[in-house]
Amino acid sequence: MEPIINFYEIDRDLQHAVTADHRSIRLSHHNIPHFHDSVEFMYIAGGELDTTIEGVHRIVGAGNLIALAPFVPHENIGSDADTYMLVIPRRLVSNLDQLMGGSVFATPVIADPDGQLLQSILHIFALHNRDGIFEKIDPESASALELSEICTFIRLVIALCGLRENAVSSGIVPRAIEYIHLHFRETVSIPKLAQHLLCNQNILAARFKKTFGITLNEYVNRVRAAEVRRLLREHPDMNLAEAADLAGFGSLRTLHRVYRQEFGCTPRRP
Repeated sequence: MEPIINFYEIDRDLQHAVTADHRSIRLSHHNIPHFHDSVEFMYIAGGELDTTIEGVHRIVGAGNLIALAPFVPHENIGSDADTYMLVIPRRLVSNLDQLMGGSVFATPVIADPDGQLLQSILHIFALHNRDGIFEKIDPESASALELSEICTFIRLVIALCGLRENAVSSGIVPRAIEYIHLHFRETVSIPKLAQHLLCNQNILAARFKKTFGITLNEYVNRVRAAEVRRLLREHPDMNLAEAADLAGFGSLRTLHRVYRQEFGCTPRRP
């Protein structure tokens, strides 16, 4: 299997909420190939999208749903489309691994001639935005209902298109990501992680690098840099040394280097 040379959207996975976005996409040139540890649904309500999914070129017209499992590489080459997009970080859906088992959608493009899939998506959007009757529901209850509806929608998509095995998303890589996001504030190393996952550390390091194109330590530092940015935004009075310590950085020098590489600026100027 050839290495996946794609950009890993770490910012997408660090979000702790569902993204629900209705937009008109106008692209005259392609964006970079990317993937993330999230389920993504894109409904083409009008126009068409020129896209590549797992290296397969497709032109997706109106009335079709694109369904992408975690770690599936994709890119938009060009488009003139009206779209509804849902992005759900894997960790938000507690039973997603049970539902999908590390597999991908067997048919990533699903026709919706009767508009029933669109109606399901619009219902999720209404919950997400607390529109109409949902305006009276408190945010916590609305969020719980939204995730419940998303689980039902994922089950529907699986029933319509089926699943197939995916060598990238199966095995130790998703479990490694989950561990890192829970323990990045601590010391994280290949030997320690391999021991936790009950796997060979050389295999773990090789698969991680093959999947993401960066080392495990580089990934951990990217997560820590994103945490520093979040802390400084949410706590304006917090000093940089405290934020670095809370995020797991061993030194301010490392923080500055990683932060600039990741965001192109100093920690105080997001």
